[in-house]
Amino acid sequence: MILENLEFIYEKGSGSFCFQGNQSKLRKKLNEGYILVGGGNGSYVLAEPNKVGVYADCNGERNFFSLKPLIRNYYGCRRVTLNKFEKFEEEILQNGKKLDYDEYEGLRII
Repeated sequence: MILENLEFIYEKGSGSFCFQGNQSKLRKKLNEGYILVGGGNGSYVLAEPNKVGVYADCNGERNFFSLKPLIRNYYGCRRVTLNKFEKFEEEILQNGKKLDYDEYEGLRII
């Protein structure tokens, strides 16, 4: 399905913070989306990742789609910086390219 009414969004994460707890509490935080930066023995440094994606109309509903995997694959990079995000947004909007969503393949450029 081709996505329409694209609204690109790049929100910087809140930064890092110290976290103390056992492995099960750490796993819970990681499942909530936080990234382990460092630490061990019950004391860890966690960070909230940046939110990089697009709000778009799909099947009559407004949905959020993460662009991180698509941008990483498109540019062959590990990190999605603000510059890469802006370059990607410009290429999509100004070059007449479209984003397509497939339940099995995810997002792709057509």
